[in-house]
Amino acid sequence: MAIGLSTVTAHFPDTVLTAEDFAYLAPITPAGMAGPQQLRRLRDPRATEILGEAAGRRALETASLAAGDVDLLVTQHIGGQYILPGPGSGLHRALGLPRSTPAWNLQTSCASFVDGCELARNMVRAGEYRRVLLVTVTAVATPGWGVDQSSAFAQAAGDGAGAAVISDRDVRFEILAYSNRTYGELYDQMAVDFRPAEHPELIDERSPANTACGLHVQEEFFAWVQTEGGRGFARDCIGEALRKINFSFADLDLVIPHQAHKFMVDLWTEGLAEEGVAPDKWRDTWDRHGNIGAVDPAATLTEILAQGELPAGAIVALFAPGAGGHTPTMILRYLG
Repeated sequence: MAIGLSTVTAHFPDTVLTAEDFAYLAPITPAGMAGPQQLRRLRDPRATEILGEAAGRRALETASLAAGDVDLLVTQHIGGQYILPGPGSGLHRALGLPRSTPAWNLQTSCASFVDGCELARNMVRAGEYRRVLLVTVTAVATPGWGVDQSSAFAQAAGDGAGAAVISDRDVRFEILAYSNRTYGELYDQMAVDFRPAEHPELIDERSPANTACGLHVQEEFFAWVQTEGGRGFARDCIGEALRKINFSFADLDLVIPHQAHKFMVDLWTEGLAEEGVAPDKWRDTWDRHGNIGAVDPAATLTEILAQGELPAGAIVALFAPGAGGHTPTMILRYLG
């Protein structure tokens, strides 16, 4: 029985920001750490709820499902007005799901779309739930928590939402394998925590700081990326997932990473090139959306499907490192 994604979609705010909007960060931006060509932002305090509802509705529409057809809702968010509760119950109400439908909040940061798909696959396999709606949201610049807008990373972090329906019916992307490697040494090196803005002198009315809490990255993290998290990182993680189904790197048609930052994806691409995976097999939406957290895989898959580029039978790897070193990989087969 094939279980996988019967639909996948994404939604983005209308407001587009470019490098000019982040010129105020130039004095503190290290070489090679500039942001993408553009990204999207929604500064509404309810950005998480607005984006999540739009993506969830779009997923139901593309799958031709009514709210009552959903057996389980799984959500994840980065940023927004609330740290707790997670957006699950609010989205449950907005979409009009039955009271008997559970709403679970999953939080493994940027790894959450891949982890959510694996959770949903196992719930469907167990027979309790037949259709699982997964929604991930990133809204980093609202009042509340997200990304400190006075930090260099602010120019790399965009807003958006992704959604998928995981089921054993009308499957388009069959889930073949899931694996995880955890690098616990990163636990303290990249975290959302409570501290003042890094460079309050750079903040003006155009760039409000998230003063309640925000993402902060330690220098040790960048040193780790240049060593263990560099060329061999994606190779080791993706290779482990492929071995679970007796596949090799030669079987890969597409690699979709969490686009944490361009310089990191470039390192991972170089590492897989040494295994014979050509750079043109990597796809992301970095130049249009930047780092959109767990939304990345949904956004890239949606774009590829819209362009009609993927042949039936294609093998796709989703590689999604998350904060704290939790790093899942999922192998999909596109059924058309």
